Amino acid sequence: MLLIVLCCLMQACSSTRHLKENEQLLTKVKIKYEGPSVLKEELYTISKQKPNRKILGLFRFYLGIYNLYYHKEESKIRNNIGEPPVVYDSSLVPLSADLMHKYLNNRGYYKNKVETSSFLKRKKAKIEYHIKAGPEFKIKSLASEVTDLNIQNIYQSKISKSELKKGAPFDLELLEKERKRIEKDLKNNGYYKFNKEFIQFKVDTFMLSNQAAVKTVILNRPNSEDSTKSKEHKVYVIDKVYVRSNYSQQRIEKLKTDTIMLDSISFIETDEDQIRKSVLTSLINIRPGDIFQQSKQELTYRNLAGLRNFSFVSITYDQDFESSGNGLVAYIDLNPRKQMSYTIQSEGTNNGGNLGVNGNIGFQNINTFKGAEILNVRLSAGVEAQQILTKENEEQAINGLLPFNTFEFGPEVSLEIPRFLLPFKANNISQKGSPRTTFNASYNLQNRPDYVRSVSKTYISYAWNETPTKTHIIQPLDLSLIKLDPSIAFKNVLENIRNPFLKNSYTDNLILASKYSFIVNTQNENKLKNHIYFRMNAESAGNFAAFLNKNFDASNSEVGRRELLGIKYAQYARLDADLRYYDNFKTNKLVYRLYGGVGIPYRNSLAMPFEKSFYAGGANGIRAWQARQLGPGNLPDSSTAAVDQIGNMKLETNVEFRFGITKIFEGAMFVDAGNIWNLNQKDSRKETQFEVNKLWRGTAIGVGVGLRLNFTFFIFRFDIAAPIKDPAESNPESIRAQWRKSNLNFGIGYPF
Repeated sequence: MLLIVLCCLMQACSSTRHLKENEQLLTKVKIKYEGPSVLKEELYTISKQKPNRKILGLFRFYLGIYNLYYHKEESKIRNNIGEPPVVYDSSLVPLSADLMHKYLNNRGYYKNKVETSSFLKRKKAKIEYHIKAGPEFKIKSLASEVTDLNIQNIYQSKISKSELKKGAPFDLELLEKERKRIEKDLKNNGYYKFNKEFIQFKVDTFMLSNQAAVKTVILNRPNSEDSTKSKEHKVYVIDKVYVRSNYSQQRIEKLKTDTIMLDSISFIETDEDQIRKSVLTSLINIRPGDIFQQSKQELTYRNLAGLRNFSFVSITYDQDFESSGNGLVAYIDLNPRKQMSYTIQSEGTNNGGNLGVNGNIGFQNINTFKGAEILNVRLSAGVEAQQILTKENEEQAINGLLPFNTFEFGPEVSLEIPRFLLPFKANNISQKGSPRTTFNASYNLQNRPDYVRSVSKTYISYAWNETPTKTHIIQPLDLSLIKLDPSIAFKNVLENIRNPFLKNSYTDNLILASKYSFIVNTQNENKLKNHIYFRMNAESAGNFAAFLNKNFDASNSEVGRRELLGIKYAQYARLDADLRYYDNFKTNKLVYRLYGGVGIPYRNSLAMPFEKSFYAGGANGIRAWQARQLGPGNLPDSSTAAVDQIGNMKLETNVEFRFGITKIFEGAMFVDAGNIWNLNQKDSRKETQFEVNKLWRGTAIGVGVGLRLNFTFFIFRFDIAAPIKDPAESNPESIRAQWRKSNLNFGIGYPF
């Protein structure tokens, strides 16, 4: 339907109808290129003129909107969505060619050739750039020229980390990276006023051999007294460190302040100061007597900003004229956030495709015990439209709160401490990785027509950052107590299925687990840069519970029935990993995702607990199926359809193309594939078992399109998808579009 509307719009609005008599609409810019493919896209972006944007590569939607509202100059639709026609300008063609030539020179292709052709026909124009990159120049030799012996020693000690290597491409981007590396090394060794402008490169090119000799030159600073001479760069030392802990108020109101010294740091305080000074000193790595080091400044900034107690963090330096000329006074300025806050929220929810309404009341104290401890207390309640598993309960729900049949309620309390809180002294643990300890306790009651389930959960976690892109999380204790009270009708369903595996999945469980997570996220402030996200979780449960049962509670020693605190405890090992790659373009994005997980029950467990099992489908998975309605394996849709489908193994891959439509509206096209299976679980249903040689038979594939409303601070998402390969069919290997089985998903935020 959308395509039909677009076609009609384009037909109604001729793309050239409002051009002047001597104007042509630029419809195509083509790069005919001989050289490394990685440079072709960059060459296209250099072109000074590019055609009007298209949606899906087919329709000039934005130009059509502009022409449709051409005579309405004050129209917000025209001005915010429309795009004026790109009129061909012959003077910009040679300018673009010259910029492409210079770009290839900078990338080391000094023998490149760029030629242009323009084709004008009626009211339309096309431009072609014929580009031959030629041979790539390589670095033949490296040398250096440094007159300052101290800087020469530092430079030579770090030469192994140089961006320049013999035989490497001669590329100006590499030269710029080398300048930044040298500048950073020197600023980490006291050279506060040194900058990359003191670094030059002398280059001799050999055109016959396509090589370049590179000499790195580090200049001294100019001599203000004698312009014919130069001076060696100064090494600066920190003389004093001041912390202004309520900087904005001090600056604006000019209140009287007191100065208190702690650990050689001077605190300029007011009556409004909140955080204990000992906490701040443990996070500040700048000390009087140390030479200036940029790395310590950056670490201090990350530590203080990571407290989430300050709306403003700044570190500046003034020269200390009372010293011998190389002293610095460091000012660390902090502006505190409001300590306590309350929130009341209501929102639409989407739990794997099941719609609902949720509300919560929250309280936050970001400095609970004057040590930047963050206390969060939340009370939430909601209703949701869950699939009803039995006919008897469906009839009861019809007389209830249609369309909602599930009620949830639960409090949650968490306390995050900005350091490791351990049962032993840990004074030697560095604050470099922003260590933090979190205590969490929660209770959730879910009342469904088929059963009532309560989950009591508490855990303690330790997290730290190995680098700005790598995070580790350890949960030595993760205790969950699951109580399930099924309805009589649901009990009968489980009995009629006569599958011990399914019955075991819907039982009370005590889960005493330990967990480790490793996260890599290379996304930075440059949103156009390609990046990856990776998360791996490893979890083990039941071993410590088995130890306690054996030594303190041996009332039932039969394997598979052992209990702790009167409840059967779960015993399993679980591993899952999520890898995503974001390929960013100027206005579009291509996202690839690969997910895999497996859980192995053993000893006291015949199957994975319901909460720790995997499911397929839903708004964030394979969107052509509803949540928990796909699989396991080749299980037919009619078989055990009355219960949620779960497995202990999952493989899934997704590819999604996201493109902008307007400032708010975004579109998407996607393909989802995967399924869940059972592996080494006592499930009598052979269709659910994972076998490598039957992987294709058990794989489900869905395709779809989506519309997103991006309000920056949150995103509404509508996705519609249809299966094209259904493993539950009689011929699970057939591929055909099943549009009548299309599934509509509503979500908040991107699926991944």
